[in-house]
Amino acid sequence: LAQYLLYSTLAFVCTQQLSLRWRKSMTDTTTNKWLDKDTKPYYRLQAIYGNTDNPDQRIEDDIKKYTDSATSLTINAVDSVLKLATFSEILWNLSTPFNLASVGGPNVNIDGLMFWAAFGYSMFGTRLTHAIGKSLSDQNAELQKRTATYRFNLMRTKESVDTIAMNDGEDVEKNNLRKAFTPVVEATGDIISTQKQVVFLQSLFGNLSYPVPYFISAPSIFT
Repeated sequence: LAQYLLYSTLAFVCTQQLSLRWRKSMTDTTTNKWLDKDTKPYYRLQAIYGNTDNPDQRIEDDIKKYTDSATSLTINAVDSVLKLATFSEILWNLSTPFNLASVGGPNVNIDGLMFWAAFGYSMFGTRLTHAIGKSLSDQNAELQKRTATYRFNLMRTKESVDTIAMNDGEDVEKNNLRKAFTPVVEATGDIISTQKQVVFLQSLFGNLSYPVPYFISAPSIFT
């Protein structure tokens, strides 16, 4: 128990420190490029193009999400590879040679049936999950964009408190904020709809992972 607690704590600290240092480095680099003294991109983006997509959010929010997600995905990938290397050998050794003739096929032996079955099952589930959930990337990007626009409207309201108060513009401002928040609700609804399908699929595959091995090994067991 003590070893596990020590490992868990050290793993958490190292992961968070890695993500934090990476975020700091990317933030410094991005800020330096945005506020470059020679090229002045902060001015040119606004004066020339005029449709800059919230650079404040890109620097603060996007970098944090990127570093956190990339760190988590990398660690999970390493963990999965290690588990694959460990359990592949176990599955291969547990599998008895399977002859296709026992199920009406040609007289061909398949070694490591459980390994190939697990590999195929995982690949099929991964491909299906990707097909359903691949739109989440664009949907999350759109949500961030709409959230930043809504936050900008809130900031504008805060900066215009004197004008709003003198002109009794509270109702107009509330209506503007409501209109700015509606796209956020719609984008969030799209994400929930897609995630619902992904969660259903993952739950289905997770529960099927219990009977599937017995089904695959049944011919060998009866033989």
